[in-house]
Amino acid sequence: MSWVTARNKAMDAATDYCKQRAQRVSIQSEATSGVRSLEKQTSTVSFTCLPDTNATARG
Repeated sequence: MSWVTARNKAMDAATDYCKQRAQRVSIQSEATSGVRSLEKQTSTVSFTCLPDTNATARG
């Protein structure tokens, strides 16, 4: 898996987690690891869920 794919999966998981709570994701930090072609490439995303102001305005 490439770093781009790993990052996209991590970002999607963070976004889905917050959406399930009717909130939006706020990324705090990102990190990648792994040596291309030698190791599995991984991406770590630290995030916080914040109130979704758009959802509040609609409701």
